[in-house]
Amino acid sequence: MIELRLALQYLPLGCFYGFLYTALPVLLRAGGAESAAVGLLGLLALPTGIAFLWAPLVDRGARAPAAAAARHRRWMIVTQVLAAAALALVAAIDPTAAAGLDRRVYLTVLVLLFVISILFATKEVAANALLREMAADAPGLMARANGLRAAALFLGTWIGSGVLTTWYDDIGWRDAFLITAVLGILMLPAMIGLGARDGRGRGRADAEAAGGAESLDGAFAALGHMLRHAGGRRRMAGLSIVAVPLALPVAMFPVFLADAGLTMARIGLVLGGGGTIASLAAAWAGGWLAGRLGAARVLVALVVLQVAALAAWTGFALAAARGLVIDGGALAALGVLQLSVYAGFTVVLNILAMERARPAHAGTDIAVLRGSFYLTATAAHMAGGWIADPLGWLAYFGLTTLVFALVLPLLRLADPAAIRPPSARPADPAAAD
Repeated sequence: MIELRLALQYLPLGCFYGFLYTALPVLLRAGGAESAAVGLLGLLALPTGIAFLWAPLVDRGARAPAAAAARHRRWMIVTQVLAAAALALVAAIDPTAAAGLDRRVYLTVLVLLFVISILFATKEVAANALLREMAADAPGLMARANGLRAAALFLGTWIGSGVLTTWYDDIGWRDAFLITAVLGILMLPAMIGLGARDGRGRGRADAEAAGGAESLDGAFAALGHMLRHAGGRRRMAGLSIVAVPLALPVAMFPVFLADAGLTMARIGLVLGGGGTIASLAAAWAGGWLAGRLGAARVLVALVVLQVAALAAWTGFALAAARGLVIDGGALAALGVLQLSVYAGFTVVLNILAMERARPAHAGTDIAVLRGSFYLTATAAHMAGGWIADPLGWLAYFGLTTLVFALVLPLLRLADPAAIRPPSARPADPAAAD
């Protein structure tokens, strides 16, 4: 099953980030790290947002589809092997081993973790491009693979944030990172032959490739395509429009749960238990529905569902402001729903980015579109922490609800193709430019 083999490549990535953002801040704090030092971990998410800067290097090569697939597969294998080696180095350098945090050791570990983040971001560029290339010969593969991809990512996150974190006292620093490294190595056999075509297809591709590879200048010229053309700018604007109101509730609803009186154990069940299971199911369902109905229709349904969820958050905030008792079970259920909706959005938005990428520069185009979403979402996530306290929960969720209610009209103005069924779009993704 091709889509499952591709999805498995996201398990080590999810495991890495799950452990990184759940256990590592606690371990560093316990080791005496200041808040500013712990906050530096946020920089490790940056490579995902700026991977478009080096994506042309991943795309550059033979122009033929089969040759391009082989090149992207090699990038995936090399980056995974290098990431596993770097994880083994991190396993040997524990900045929390001494009585107090050794800053020089910590900075060394931080640099290695940043390198690993770059490697995983590069692997993701290659994987996205490979999927886009394979989907040209298999209608429906893109939607199914994106659903399984997101599900594997959430499963890996649960392994890192749940299993490794829970067992940390027994396994320790070294084994936690070695397990992550081994998990990546175990996924390598699934890459063998991934994206390869039959003999007839390869022969045709080899003939097409005889014209030579794309120049380095030509590859990087593709980087500015989205900005130079109106269609590209509309696509980036559309993703940014969705990113802002989507990131605001996800950023702060766990804090609201704590303020509303839920215990840490119950919040942990919401985020790492029911939320993870629901996100896995929502990711798979999002890909399946997008394959049946089209990503645009699913996006519209998710926007409506998100507005309903935000209205519920606003209702709970209003009850809290009036001093009413809030049912903890209802709050926990809403938190699980919020995570599920977010999982659905990640799948559908990735499908839309892939559908509208040019096949010859898929890795670059997808990285630019995803970068516009993740950088905007990161900025909105940070802004949420600044404005929640001054506004108060009622105003925070109320304004976010109003903003999200405007998402569909704004998308219709900025990027109408995002909510237009595939049959109504140009057959060539570049035709919209």
